[in-house]
Amino acid sequence: MRCLSRASRTYFQDILSGFLFAGGNIAVQGVFQALGCGLESLLVSLLRLCIVVLPLAWLFTKFGNAPFMIWWAFPIAELAALAATVLLMLRTDHKAIRP
Repeated sequence: MRCLSRASRTYFQDILSGFLFAGGNIAVQGVFQALGCGLESLLVSLLRLCIVVLPLAWLFTKFGNAPFMIWWAFPIAELAALAATVLLMLRTDHKAIRP
């Protein structure tokens, strides 16, 4: 039972690290929608929830320590979506805010 508790604590800490980036992603999605850039908001959402996390989770199942590695798919997807969000926000700034 202690082993299960220790493992679940580790997994919980891994997935919580993704929430550091999720807040920024969700906030900027609202900014995109307010600026009338719904497609960018949709792209960020798809990146966070489907495009990055599912292939990463599948890839991590191929490793020997899959039960540990698969939980890293969520924080990595959030970080990748945040990088894309920054690039999209810079493009939106030049297109919609300061034309």
